Amino acid sequence: MTLLFIAALLPAIAVMVFVYKKDKAEPEPIALVLRVFFLGAASGLVAGFIESILISAFEAVIPPGILLLGVTYFIGVAAVEEACKFFCLNTVKNNPAFNYVFDAIECIN
Repeated sequence: MTLLFIAALLPAIAVMVFVYKKDKAEPEPIALVLRVFFLGAASGLVAGFIESILISAFEAVIPPGILLLGVTYFIGVAAVEEACKFFCLNTVKNNPAFNYVFDAIECIN
């Protein structure tokens, strides 16, 4: 389990480090970057929990078929994950170090 957890985090960490090193003009404080990273990880857990509840509810109400797939993937998965990302970004948008559009790329890893 621990190995799987580390393997799941490695790509996100690699992208975060790559993007952070590319920001030569005005790098953000490492505390802000780590805060956003952990908020993003937590939002993934929250999204998974909400998705499991919604998918079970959709399967109980909608008969199997293309409608169930569409509702499940567009509302039960995509909308929930994007909302969680939005709330992650919304917590740091007023930070003075978060002053360029490119800074948002660090939140989406």
